[in-house]
Amino acid sequence: MPRHTVCYDVDVITARVELKDMSKKELEAKIRDLENWNFRLYLDEGREMQRGQQLQILSADFPALDLHDPISTTTPDDGSSNRRRPKRPRRPSSDA
Repeated sequence: MPRHTVCYDVDVITARVELKDMSKKELEAKIRDLENWNFRLYLDEGREMQRGQQLQILSADFPALDLHDPISTTTPDDGSSNRRRPKRPRRPSSDA
């Protein structure tokens, strides 16, 4: 039998004896503490998954630019070139 298994079994038996000796309030506090740790680990796991997904996105290959495709070569239009007359200037603030 491996040594680490024996140590683990002794730790489990010791923990069981300690749990039997606890009062109900102490036991409930211990359960809450374990649930909090479990929730923290769950959140950490979620963060790690998000980081992994972000790294996958950042390391992904971008599609090659096709110079004959008009959609990929156009720039976004801000709408200012289609304006017939300029915008009206702002009125001075009445707070001053």
